[in-house]
Amino acid sequence: MSTNISTGINYGTQSPYGGIMQQDMRGTEQKIGAHELIMTHEVLTSTIDTINTFELYRPHIKDQRLSQIVDNQLRHMQSNYQSLVSFLQTRQNQSSHSYRTPIQSSPAYGLRNPAPQQPNSNVNQIDDRDIASGILSCSKSLAMKTTVAALECADPTLRQIMNSTIQSCINQAYETFQFMNQKGMYQVPTLASNTTQTMINTYQPTGTFTTQGTMPLQ
Repeated sequence: MSTNISTGINYGTQSPYGGIMQQDMRGTEQKIGAHELIMTHEVLTSTIDTINTFELYRPHIKDQRLSQIVDNQLRHMQSNYQSLVSFLQTRQNQSSHSYRTPIQSSPAYGLRNPAPQQPNSNVNQIDDRDIASGILSCSKSLAMKTTVAALECADPTLRQIMNSTIQSCINQAYETFQFMNQKGMYQVPTLASNTTQTMINTYQPTGTFTTQGTMPLQ
């Protein structure tokens, strides 16, 4: 006697090429590669961690401008997260745009009596410099993970969403850097001028290339 018991759970079908074919409510199959799905999982998890970290920092901020930066970046990350989740579930194009480009300003170079740094012994010691440094690290980490994921995306729409997220992380990181640099929290050390120039002059322009990509004999 045969039995046919349905669990009510649809796991999709396995692709002969190692991918997973997901099924929507209409029963149509939507393909997504196993590797890009795993990498997207990493990006979504990192995005959640970043959003949660921003939320933890938020009550401790004292500087009004830093509060605005954190709020703006939070809203954008939440929107990006929603777009990525919606695409995975519906496989429909989602409107995705990068975080605004920071206003261009000239960074301050050189060390100007930088404050000593050390870990805090309790949460009450957290200041705006700690928070700004923390959100900068979050943006850098998410940018690197999303870049690795984008390099492995087979789906062009998913790749475009990843590209937009990468650019957002870059813009968010630079916006935070600008705030820290102007406040003296992130100082940019420089080398001696002769050392700098020597390193720059180590690299010289290439010669004229032929159409085959080889340099002509001199």
